Amino acid sequence: MDPSVQASAQAQMMELQQQLRGQEITQENVAKLEQQKRAAEEMKEEMMTQICTPEALQRLKNVKLVKPETYITVENQILASARSGRLARKIGEETIKQMLAKAGDSKVTTVKFQRKRDPFDTDSDDNDDDLM
Repeated sequence: MDPSVQASAQAQMMELQQQLRGQEITQENVAKLEQQKRAAEEMKEEMMTQICTPEALQRLKNVKLVKPETYITVENQILASARSGRLARKIGEETIKQMLAKAGDSKVTTVKFQRKRDPFDTDSDDNDDDLM
């Protein structure tokens, strides 16, 4: 998961824990927290609708189904840019494609193979004199 996403999630958890300190966990408190969470999500959706073109939003929603982590990363980048005032116009599909490509490139997986050696198979015993 992206470090900014983890930091955001941790901040939300800390805030929720601070709100619940000294209070009993009741269904009312849980319902209130869920309502706040839904309101925040709706506000994000509204902001994204204002920032992105319909085609760009559709592409992001498709990505959300397949790679939720990438979607969250790109969404956070877009919202941060909007909050800082760096966006002069609506974000189009081409810009979304570029952002998705950059977000996808950041996660490079490597596979490392470890071969288990036979205890009787050592390189020091083989001097390759028989090959000449």
